Amino acid sequence: MLSKVVVAALLTGVHALVPGQATQPTRSATLNCRDPIDAVTVPPSYLQTFGGAVALQTSTSTRVALQAGPFSNAHLPAYGYFAKTPVYVRTNGKSATIRVGNSARGRVAMSWGNTEFDGIATRSFTIGPCSGTAKWIGFPGGYYPARRGCFDFVVRAGRRDTRVRVGLGAPCPGQQPPITIAPR
Repeated sequence: MLSKVVVAALLTGVHALVPGQATQPTRSATLNCRDPIDAVTVPPSYLQTFGGAVALQTSTSTRVALQAGPFSNAHLPAYGYFAKTPVYVRTNGKSATIRVGNSARGRVAMSWGNTEFDGIATRSFTIGPCSGTAKWIGFPGGYYPARRGCFDFVVRAGRRDTRVRVGLGAPCPGQQPPITIAPR
């Protein structure tokens, strides 16, 4: 019989965490390049590209903050929300790392991937290198904030660090609040 957490994960697209995992995000994790959910020539226009290696949604690339819905998991009790957004990686052998900025440490984690071993929330996430026939491949996942807000991240592609902000359930400066859909 499936647990409530696994059923909720299947319904919402959130990866379930494996029983026995720590109750805090890991220090680092790496994307498993298997089973992307998308393959494209260029990443979607709502994503910001970094060093030709990775593309993700930021407050600069999107005028509206990401929705962040309630999330409950005994393995991450301090992280009460989940904001779903894909990550894209270029299939040319480059890699990148996304890490939680100093001002957001202990307040947000992230995870991307599409295998039964993914879903480990982390503070530093390495993406690529990945192989494939398309120029870019996409993976599901997102952010686990402790509360809704605007969070700082650092994306390292090649030798360049870029500081970005991501609105998770609340806007960053210059963004609109997330779009909410009223129930019928």
